[in-house]
Amino acid sequence: MKKQTTKRTGLVSIALFIVCTLTSSLVDNSGNTVKFGGLEGRVKTFTEISYKAIQQLQTIEIGIRDREFPWGKDLEVSFNKEGQIIDVSRYYSSGNLKARLKNIYDDNGNKVEVNAYNSSNTFKGWQVREYDKSNNQTGVVFYDSKGVLKKSSKRKYDSLGNIKETSLYDSEGLLTDNRTYKYDVNQKKSEEVTFDSNGNLKETKLYEYYENQIQENTIYPDNTIQSQRITHYDANDNVIEIKQYNSKGILEEHRTSNYNKNGYLSEENALVSIGERFPGKLSYTYKYDKTGNWIEKHIYRNNLLGWALVRNFEYYD
Repeated sequence: MKKQTTKRTGLVSIALFIVCTLTSSLVDNSGNTVKFGGLEGRVKTFTEISYKAIQQLQTIEIGIRDREFPWGKDLEVSFNKEGQIIDVSRYYSSGNLKARLKNIYDDNGNKVEVNAYNSSNTFKGWQVREYDKSNNQTGVVFYDSKGVLKKSSKRKYDSLGNIKETSLYDSEGLLTDNRTYKYDVNQKKSEEVTFDSNGNLKETKLYEYYENQIQENTIYPDNTIQSQRITHYDANDNVIEIKQYNSKGILEEHRTSNYNKNGYLSEENALVSIGERFPGKLSYTYKYDKTGNWIEKHIYRNNLLGWALVRNFEYYD
C-alpha cells in the first residue's frame, strides 16, 4: 500500500477549528487498517523517539535522545482493534511528559469525546463532539477541567455532505468567526470566505484545480491579492512542489519534495525560503519491520547525518 504523508485533502481542512494540533494530526476513524502517517497492519501501540545519530563507516550509531527541532516531541500512541487512536502521549527529549489525549468513540466509530491531560498527567479539560444522522460532525464543545464552557464550534452541510458553513463561539456563546464554503461541479472546494464577529468580510480564498495542481489565492476585502500558493502533486497524490507568493507577486517560498519506492518522503529542498524552518535540504533514509512500517528514520541536513527517529511497534494478533 502506498504511504502518503502529505495529501491534497489537507489543504481543505479547517485549521481554525483544530484547537489542538496533536489531535488533528493523529486522529483517524479509518477502520481496521491504521492510517497514522501510512502505518500498515493492526497496530496496537507504537512509540517514536528521536536520537542523535552518528555515521560509523557503513553503520549508523544511535546516540542520546535529542530532537531536530525544539517543537518536535516524542510519541506514544495506542489504538483499539478498529484502528482508532485511543491514547496519545507526547514527551520531551528528557523523557518527561508534555501532554496526553484520550479519545472515546461511539458505536458508529465517531469520536465523541477527547480528554486532555497536562505534563503532570492531570486532567485539564475535554471536548464533546456532536454528529448528525449521516455521521457528519456538526459541533464541538470545549470545557476546562471544572466543566466550564471555554468555546464551541458548529458546522452545517449541504445536501451532498460538503461543509457549507463553520462558526466559532466564545465562552459566552458569542460568535467570533464565521466561514462559508462553495464547491465546483466535481465537489472540490472552490471558495472559502471568512467573516469576523460582526459579519464583516476578512478574507476570501479561491481555489483553482488543474492536472496535479491546486492554486490558492487569498484575497483582501478590497479585492487585492494577499498571497498566492501553488501546490503540485505526483501521480500518487504526494506533494512534490510548493510555491508561495506575497501580495507583490514576490516568491517567498519554494519547496520541492521527493519520495522513495515505498511512498515515504525521501527529500525536501527549500529553494527559496523566508522564515523557513530548515535551511537547504533535508533527506531521509529508512529501515522497515516485516509488516512494512518504518522503524528507523535517518535525517540528514544538507547531506550530513543528524538524527534518527526510532519506532517500536506492538501489533494485535
